[in-house]
Amino acid sequence: MKQSSIALVFILLLPGSVFAQPKEGVKLRVGYSVISAASLVTWVAKDAGIFRRQGLDVDLIYIGSATKAVAATISGDTPITQGAGTGSVLARLSGADTVWVGTILDTTNQSLVVVPAIRAAQDLRGKTLGVTRFGSLSDFGLRKYLQSVGMDPDRDVKILQMGGLPETLAAMQGGFIQGGPLSSPILTKAKMLGFNELIDLGTLGIKYPATSFITTESYLKTNRSVVTQFLKGIIEGAFYVKGHKDFSLGVLRKYTKINELPILEDTYQIYIQRYIRPVPLPSPEEAKTVLDQIKDNPKARTADPASFIRTDVMAEIEQSGFIRSLR
Repeated sequence: MKQSSIALVFILLLPGSVFAQPKEGVKLRVGYSVISAASLVTWVAKDAGIFRRQGLDVDLIYIGSATKAVAATISGDTPITQGAGTGSVLARLSGADTVWVGTILDTTNQSLVVVPAIRAAQDLRGKTLGVTRFGSLSDFGLRKYLQSVGMDPDRDVKILQMGGLPETLAAMQGGFIQGGPLSSPILTKAKMLGFNELIDLGTLGIKYPATSFITTESYLKTNRSVVTQFLKGIIEGAFYVKGHKDFSLGVLRKYTKINELPILEDTYQIYIQRYIRPVPLPSPEEAKTVLDQIKDNPKARTADPASFIRTDVMAEIEQSGFIRSLR
């Protein structure tokens, strides 16, 4: 064997050789603020290696507050956040350059769950109900429902902040509150415990950015390809979830720490049938809903809903034929 050939073999066998090492993806920190099936597509895209196939090394960071999650995106610590678009709207009205580029769940993906004694809307009058935080998705959905049945959320019921969905269920079990909006798998667990699902708030027909992907105009300007790759990963993840039930159930079990198969199965079916969108194109209607929600803010009353979203990235992905290739 010639010396040059021997040298080449030696180089290929070196542990640090560029020939021997797989190409690493672009590192991307992504924040998320809710541990529920609303995060299923993102979790699956990570654990199934879909982000990796898109050239990204995604690190998912749980931040238990939507406000803090958006703040982390503004600071650049987590350049993309998965969460309700409300936080992005509030930040932009305060001077930040936040926008959302996709919405995988565009309605209130929660149900109002109450104690068994409450059987109809009017039974809620005078009761104490829990939400995660004021201004959150659960707070918004609850208030919209109460208004739709002719009740004043500020006078006819008492609304308390619980901090999270598990805390809401725990407060119901302890008798401190008589109900609150829940999403699966906590919703399914509550029903198994005997609580009553009064209404699926998604049936109100309201466009709402319940699970959106938030970034900043400045990050998008300099890292457009990363945002595009990320959204492709989310889209493929949505298709993967629908076609790989067992894997998706395993991911749900891992992140939610819930092991009861009936709860996981029901959760999966709810999100597949009701909520997950295969093409997460954001719409101005979502932003308008949020602006209407915070209309006491003078800036919200004059803001253009279209200024809070970016549809061009998703439009390019659609035009490329990527989504058709997954069907």
